[in-house]
This record gives sequence, C-alpha cells and structure tokens, in this order.
Amino acid sequence: MRKLKSIDNNEIYIEFNPSPKVEIRGDDFKLYNVEFKDVDTNDVIHSETINTNMWCAVDKRFKKKSLIIKVNGVVIHGVEKPTGTSGTSGAQGKD
Repeated sequence: MRKLKSIDNNEIYIEFNPSPKVEIRGDDFKLYNVEFKDVDTNDVIHSETINTNMWCAVDKRFKKKSLIIKVNGVVIHGVEKPTGTSGTSGAQGKD
C-alpha cells in the first residue's frame, strides 16, 4: 500500500493487489466520498462514503481496468477525460 497524499491532516493510501482499494488513516474524524470510475466508459463502478481509519475497495475483476479514483471530488489516481464534444471546460454565460 502506498501513501498518495494528505488531506485534512489524514493520509490517503491506495493499493491494487489483490483489488483496487483506498484507505484513509489519521486522527481527525472526517467523512470522505470515495469514487471509482471506469476510464473508458466514465461509469461510476463504486461510490461510498467512509470516515477516517476505514477503507473501501472494488472487486478484483477491476484490477486490469483503467480506473479514476476520487476522494471528495479530487482525482487521486488516474486522469479524468473531459466530458462533452468540445474538449474545453469553463463556465457558460446565461442568456
């Protein structure tokens, strides 16, 4: 298991053996929304709210897939493809 980053004075760990897994460790009690997405389809495979010193994982059949893993909306693993056809992002103005 490798440490990816710190958030809210807690640490985020990730591993892929035997299956993709995210664990939050620390002393500050916080809630975290963890989301696993398929890169190819942009479908959410699994989403769960966990708190400090808990983990969540997806089935090992997703080990070979390209995944995006988010914690509280921030990508911690993978690269999220832009949605839409223009490939740009930004705010739209109102008419």
